[in-house]
Amino acid sequence: MYKSCRELLREGVLSSAIRSYRSGYFDKEREEIEKKMASGELRGVISTNALELGIDIGSLDACILDGYPGTVMSARQQAGRAGRSGNESLVVLVAGTNALDQYYMRNPADFFGRSSENAVLNPKNPYILAGHLLCAAKEIPLKASDSKHFGEGFSRVTELLETEGLLAGDDWKYATDPFPYKHVSLRGIDNNTYSLLAIEGKKRFPIEKDMEEALAFRECYPGAVYMHRGEPYYVNRIDYEKKEIHAVKTQDSYYTKPMIDSSVALREAYAAKALEKAPDVEVGLGEVEVTDRVIGYRKIQSHSNEIMAAHELEMPPVTLETVALWLKLPERLQERVEEHRLDFAGGIHAVEHAMIAMYPLHLLVDRSDVGGLSTPSHPDLGGRSAIFIYDGHRGGVGYAEKGYDLIGQVLDGTLKAIESCPCESGCPSCIQSPKCGNNNEPLDKHAAIMLLHDLLGKAPYVPPERKEKHLSETTASRGPEKKDAGAALDRVRRQLRREALKNETVPENAKEKEKTFVMTDAKGGMLGVISAPAPEKSGIEGFQGKACRKNKGNKRRTL
Repeated sequence: MYKSCRELLREGVLSSAIRSYRSGYFDKEREEIEKKMASGELRGVISTNALELGIDIGSLDACILDGYPGTVMSARQQAGRAGRSGNESLVVLVAGTNALDQYYMRNPADFFGRSSENAVLNPKNPYILAGHLLCAAKEIPLKASDSKHFGEGFSRVTELLETEGLLAGDDWKYATDPFPYKHVSLRGIDNNTYSLLAIEGKKRFPIEKDMEEALAFRECYPGAVYMHRGEPYYVNRIDYEKKEIHAVKTQDSYYTKPMIDSSVALREAYAAKALEKAPDVEVGLGEVEVTDRVIGYRKIQSHSNEIMAAHELEMPPVTLETVALWLKLPERLQERVEEHRLDFAGGIHAVEHAMIAMYPLHLLVDRSDVGGLSTPSHPDLGGRSAIFIYDGHRGGVGYAEKGYDLIGQVLDGTLKAIESCPCESGCPSCIQSPKCGNNNEPLDKHAAIMLLHDLLGKAPYVPPERKEKHLSETTASRGPEKKDAGAALDRVRRQLRREALKNETVPENAKEKEKTFVMTDAKGGMLGVISAPAPEKSGIEGFQGKACRKNKGNKRRTL
């Protein structure tokens, strides 16, 4: 956007009077922009939500919101940047194509009449509390009476930290690590961060700092085109040891999107209940490990959005230990969907996308703060189909728990968003997601509506007649466990999370680690499914024999 605005203003005198701004810029660069905005030297700034509040940039005459910010509270905060001191101002919201934006475009009275969302805070999050207690003990040794400052979990946290050798002392507990702050990030929970550097010959220039590993791998993989202040940079190398990403300026007229292989492994179940309007559907809450791996990327033409090429990559996985809610679906739902010749995997995928998009209707949460995964067969749930919605922050900050409590409202808002969209088969305004690592495939709008009608106890949905689409292939596979340098602190955090969230009765955890393989023929027809620690060894020969008898052009995919 910054680049486009500069091009439009290039013929006038205002081209140099606008700047871009984001929190990832280095301190000196941000301070310079803030001062120039306050003094009037800059006439405009194109910013992320980094300028939403807390920074004085003077009085603005107008504010244009590029899409709904995600919450009513953020929309009001951003709109309030203009018209300070009682001056007149103009605020314009230009809606995006995503489901939540279009929901409010179709229901404007809901937007103007809606109160601010429920704020979610989890002070017992072990990834926050344990690390901060350790830092506090480094400044001033802790004593028993400090529980009045840190809450009822103080004693247990200090006990576990002492057991791991991170605290020592009798009545006064002090930190044994001289630099505990290295295990705590102020910008986020994850302190495993990368710096993005521009390389010009033998010179190196910093572009961004403190990019969390998950974000860095999603946006700055080798071959990616990364935009900085309107200029494209081509990422040509990642130094995993130094935590550096190297990029060079480019004039390429395309952008890139990653292809991501995701899996969710259930580590421990905390709670379970029957869905109110569909008692045979189980709603679960528990600890999960999410594994994402960038397996490739697509080059997309900037103006036409046509896919130019696809390239494969081999990158290390990124794991996230967090809390998730899930819907464990009965087999009858898949049977009913397939009776109408709809794509069941596309249906649950569409429900997952729309649930994430509509989450901010109920909580003070950005769409990027939650993630999801859907699968027609999950090994940790007895091979049943499932939809997972997980907290995007390490250890969880309460989003999954709140969604578990409000699951009926979340599903109701999801159905309204999909049904009210006038498109025929799904679009960015209802079920497509710009974050989808599978290029929004497969998706089936009518299957999603049918499923949601059943989950909410509404009259059965009868889809319009259409041509048959082949079934998709999807599965859930586990990634290898990953240990941080601060392994001792992580053990404390995990134990605290269990004690804070676990119910008295916990369903038995699922099987050993397994991979699930789905075998199809060239037309997409399913030949068979096998789940085992090494299914490629234990059963693939049998599938191949069956495949060869049916069609020589079969394929096998692991997701």
